[in-house]
Amino acid sequence: MIETQTPEQAPELRTVRASEITPREVKWLWYPYIPLGKVTLLQGDPGDGKSQFALALAALLSWGGAASLRWAGGGTAAADGHLSDHGG
Repeated sequence: MIETQTPEQAPELRTVRASEITPREVKWLWYPYIPLGKVTLLQGDPGDGKSQFALALAALLSWGGAASLRWAGGGTAAADGHLSDHGG
């Protein structure tokens, strides 16, 4: 059985001014491309490798987190999410 909410039971919708919002620091998996805890979209034409990239990223992270990331330029992702430009 599907339960429906009456207008009296529905959560209240309220508006907030942007000036009333307190900014919070963003933590990064890969600065400035992949923020932690946020939605990230992979966009591109068919055949560009979006699925391959997503699977490779998931595999790398499952093997040791951001410290294990190595990118095409030979750099690595530091604990703060910034990529180094050296091969080590």
